Amino acid sequence: AHHLAGRIKAPVHLAPTPGDALDLRDLLGRMRAEGLDLGDAEGRRKCGAVVLNEIAAAPVVSRDDGDEDEPEAFPIEDGFPPALAPLRDYYGAVAHAMQIPFEAVAMLGVAIATTGSLRKIEIDCGLWREPAPLWALVLMPTGERKTALLKELTAAIAKWERDEAERLAPEIARSATEKKIAAAGLKRLEDRAAKSGLLAHLAEAGDAAAELTKIKEVSPPRLRVVEATPEALAVSMQRNGERAIVVSAEGDAVDVVLGRYSDRANLGVFLSGHAGDALNALRIGRESVCMERPALSLALIVQPEAMADCYESRAARGRGFLSRFLACSPASQIGSREITPKPVPGWLRDPAWSAPMRVMLDWAMPGEDGEPVVASFDADGQRMFDAFRAELEPRLCPQTGDLGARDHVRGWASKLPGAVARLALVFECFAAAVEGRSTPPAIVRSETVAAAMAWAPWLIAQRDRAEREAVAAGDPDAADAAGVGLSPELRKLKAWITKRGGSATTRELSKSGPRRFRGDRGAAQAALDALSSAGGFRWEYPSQEGAGMPKAPRLMAVDSTAPAIPTEPTNPPSVDPTIPRGEPESAIGDSGSTGSILKSRSDR
Repeated sequence: AHHLAGRIKAPVHLAPTPGDALDLRDLLGRMRAEGLDLGDAEGRRKCGAVVLNEIAAAPVVSRDDGDEDEPEAFPIEDGFPPALAPLRDYYGAVAHAMQIPFEAVAMLGVAIATTGSLRKIEIDCGLWREPAPLWALVLMPTGERKTALLKELTAAIAKWERDEAERLAPEIARSATEKKIAAAGLKRLEDRAAKSGLLAHLAEAGDAAAELTKIKEVSPPRLRVVEATPEALAVSMQRNGERAIVVSAEGDAVDVVLGRYSDRANLGVFLSGHAGDALNALRIGRESVCMERPALSLALIVQPEAMADCYESRAARGRGFLSRFLACSPASQIGSREITPKPVPGWLRDPAWSAPMRVMLDWAMPGEDGEPVVASFDADGQRMFDAFRAELEPRLCPQTGDLGARDHVRGWASKLPGAVARLALVFECFAAAVEGRSTPPAIVRSETVAAAMAWAPWLIAQRDRAEREAVAAGDPDAADAAGVGLSPELRKLKAWITKRGGSATTRELSKSGPRRFRGDRGAAQAALDALSSAGGFRWEYPSQEGAGMPKAPRLMAVDSTAPAIPTEPTNPPSVDPTIPRGEPESAIGDSGSTGSILKSRSDR
């Protein structure tokens, strides 16, 4: 493997076939069995691989030879446990029928597959538990048949909802009538008590009110949510066993989260639904929400432009909303798609997807105690998971780790072991459903853990790619060569300066600029310096000749039409002379100027 590494590089569009993998595995297996070394001439001869002489002598082909945008390959073979080979084939058939990348189908598919296990099972990771929800975000341009893809993947859930509504129809009607009659009786008792004022009548009205609360209102299940305000989503979850999945092919779902219908983002139900933390929302005039273990999955496939504001949002970054997404931005196949591809065959869809989804949806909800099933890794699986965490940990170091240099990247990577555990959990649940088990599994096997871990390098690479695509879509000028672009604060500052004519001083920014900088001249100075270093702006320094207060330097856009300010012939001081000495300066840098390139495990 040492001599093969880096010497063979196939075009991106030529994916290795299963036959290639079997040939290589057979070759390496024979070498291992005979104790042979590829670097040894006798070993190569005994292997019967004449061509290996040429391979071993070939010059190493650098992965950094100018093909910097070559994406990390999705682990099609290793990313699914052996028991779920039919599931992998189904995803492949959907990808072919829709003419979209396999990884887009797989990413959304695993998130949607969690629907049946939401609130019913958790995975014990040793020091903590992870619930079942997964958040998948796929960024793709327009024309990629996003709606058709979601319809295909959610058809099993839609059918289950219809069947359950039909089965529960008599009970729904009965509970509604019972509650209506009880409410009418309570109203009569309240009127009588109000007129008479007798304690006995007040007591009867109180008893009737207590009985009314005991009547359980039955409603048809609604697990799928396309678009809803956070408040409406919380109410829907409470009425459906504290669970839901948001599936959307439009950016409206994200807009709602960021506060389209209010003055600020409301992330509470989303963050609690991902972590499984209790949510208590008491509201005047509206239905209050009280959930012990909310479970919320997300499956979004949207255009990069739809996520631009989300990646800019301080709330989304600061509170970890973005850190919970497993995001990808696959290469589009538009322009090379088949015109009449074969549809997904029913003989594959039903046993590989629809039937297992139905089995999981039919699993019983937790009992009176509300406790879900707690699954554990087997011994080998736990060792593999711990080794994965140990390998990842140094990469999170803020000073030396490739995943630790930027806060939001480090926050995402810190959650990666939990995401891998959740992937392993959904794979094991799906395997149990394929076998027709009536209850969730208690053990997550090592081969399932290995399959989930195989996703990690690809997820790391795709996280950066997705952010780059979203940032560039929102403001192409803000995306620099490093791929991350200006920080959200600097982008807003740039827009503010541009709107006011293309120039600003530290005093002007701290007095009338964005709220973040008002009253803090140190922060304003640091931000303007960072914007100057990022390019597109330059400092203009007026002459300090004559009496009076010193004139402040002014940051100007390079192409600004603002009046020029005479500059000193010598290099002036780097700070605003009007800032009092000793005032703290907070640094706000370009989020991409010093960030490390995210590497896959195979590149290290």
